[in-house]
Amino acid sequence: MDLKPIERIVASCEYRNINPLREEMSLARDPKRIWLRINNFYRYDKPTRIGMCSELMNFIYLHPSLRKTQLRLLRAQGQDTEFYFSENSSHWFLLVTDEDIMRGKGCIDDPEKISMMLGSSDHVMLVDPSFKKIVEFPRSGYTVKKIFNQGHPINYYNNVVLEQEEKVPIGMTANKKIVFLSYSQRSKSLMRILIRGRRMPGKDYEGIWQDNDKPRAKAFPEYDLMSGSIDSKLAGETEIMKVINALRSKKVTTTININNVNINDEIPIC
Repeated sequence: MDLKPIERIVASCEYRNINPLREEMSLARDPKRIWLRINNFYRYDKPTRIGMCSELMNFIYLHPSLRKTQLRLLRAQGQDTEFYFSENSSHWFLLVTDEDIMRGKGCIDDPEKISMMLGSSDHVMLVDPSFKKIVEFPRSGYTVKKIFNQGHPINYYNNVVLEQEEKVPIGMTANKKIVFLSYSQRSKSLMRILIRGRRMPGKDYEGIWQDNDKPRAKAFPEYDLMSGSIDSKLAGETEIMKVINALRSKKVTTTININNVNINDEIPIC
C-alpha cells in the first residue's frame, strides 16, 4: 500500500481543541443530575486539521485527496498503548487497508469477530493522526472495540455532556502530556484541569505515571480551573492556555434537564 498521501496529511494534524475559542461555545450545568454541558466543544460540521482524536480521524477520512486512491479507510474506536488504555477510556483512529476485510458489513463491535478479522489480514495499517502513528496494526499494541466501514454513517455531536468527575481532553503539551478538563461540583469554579503523562513502560495498570520522568503514585495532578498553578505548570503552552483562559472567561449558567443527546445536534458523517 502506498501511504505517502496519508503520511503528508497526518504530519499536518495538531491534537488540540480550538473550539472553546469560538464565541458559540457556552457552558450550562444541571445540578440535580450533576451534569455539565459544553455547547460547541467539537466541530464535526467542518473538517479541521486541528482538533481532538475523532475530529482528526474524520479530517483524514473525508480528505478529498484520498478519495482518488484505492485505500479503504475504516474508522475505529478503542484504546492506544500510552494514554487511553484503561477499559473505560476511548480513542478514535483509522485502520487502512486495500481490501474489504469487513466483507460489506457496516459496523462490527463483536470482540471475537474483530480479532478474527484483523488477525486474518496482513494488509491492515494503523493510522493515528492524534499521536502521529502509522504502523502495521499487529505491531501497534492498540485495542479495537468497534469498526465502521467506509461509507457507513456515524452520528456525531458538537456538544459534550460531562458527568461528575468525567474528563475530556483539550490538548497535548510539547513534552507529550495530555491536558484534560473535568467537571467537579466540589471545585469552586466547577471545572478542573488535569495533566497526564504517558503510561510507564511495563505497567499494565492505571495509577503509576510519568511526571518529569519520575514515577508517581498519584495518577495525575489536577487543579481548579482558576488556580494559578496551571499557569506555571503550563508555562510556554500558549495555545493550550488560550483555551483554558477562554473557559475561565465563560459563565456557567444553571438549567434543568440537560439532554445528553439531542436529535437536533446530530451530524451524520458517512
